[in-house]
Amino acid sequence: IAAGGRTNDTTPTISGNLSAPLGEGETLKLYNGTTVLVDALVDATTLTWTATPTLAANSTYTLRARVQDQAGNQGPLSAGRTLILDTVAPAQTVTISGLSDNVGITQGPIADGGITNDTTPTLSGTLSAALGTSEVLRVYRDGVAAGNARVNSTNLTWSYTPATPLNANGTYAFTAAVVDGAGNVGALTATRSMVLDAPISTAQQDTLTGTSDGDFFLLPQLSWSLLGISVDPTYDTITGFQSTDRIQLSGRTFSTRLTGSAGVVTSLSAAEIATRLTPAWAVNSARAFTATGYAGTFVALNDAQAGYQAESDAILFLEGYNVSSTNGIGLV
Repeated sequence: IAAGGRTNDTTPTISGNLSAPLGEGETLKLYNGTTVLVDALVDATTLTWTATPTLAANSTYTLRARVQDQAGNQGPLSAGRTLILDTVAPAQTVTISGLSDNVGITQGPIADGGITNDTTPTLSGTLSAALGTSEVLRVYRDGVAAGNARVNSTNLTWSYTPATPLNANGTYAFTAAVVDGAGNVGALTATRSMVLDAPISTAQQDTLTGTSDGDFFLLPQLSWSLLGISVDPTYDTITGFQSTDRIQLSGRTFSTRLTGSAGVVTSLSAAEIATRLTPAWAVNSARAFTATGYAGTFVALNDAQAGYQAESDAILFLEGYNVSSTNGIGLV
């Protein structure tokens, strides 16, 4: 707590230092003004002390400490340290009026509980009165503080867009409330939820799970899903893939539907995979293959160079999905 700062903690911990060890029968007392609040606990080795007083009233406290002996003789008072106890929650009420999708082909309002592929959707709403000094409007995601909203004090509206993209598909529940500088939280809004069904993320070894409808998996770049040359493969995985799903590489067109495997590899080495994908593997094309010990289908996406190159061609694993004439893999 900064000097002169606010807190809603009625039992804050105060700490400090001593110039020398306490003598026999001496104590270190913590005061508010001239009132003794509590005796401190002193560490004779480090010459430090802590005290945890119980503060009863919402007020400004000026805390000081000094040593007192058994006869009641008192040493000099320390400099004062002030804090403001504030346990009163903000009175403003907040509403969430909208959630909007700002990416992709389909943009606009997201219905409560609706599906979106926007990993940074914008939440918006209103509040009943302007924010006070040190107050913020905080947004919570699944009950955990996610960030503070931008508030327009003129028309009492607010908006919030996550600074960090949501990194997993699934259902998210949002609420919001005004929070003051002491940490008191006003009334929470009603919950506004959404289901994220987003393109594949940019990190290697991602696992993306499909939903029950037709999913669209977008790879921003081939380089983000390379097999690599390490002992441990670094391909991306899609679970829950189904025949109505589609895969696309940003800025590229494959326009094909794989309905069979190019063969089985016994290991995920570049050389082993190359035996199944080359020769005559055309540029900007895709092939499916399977691997011993893996339940599912691998999909190799070719760059602008014919044949397979581990350093430039992408590998995806469709876990639990077996390609066939009836279970195709659509690429667009």
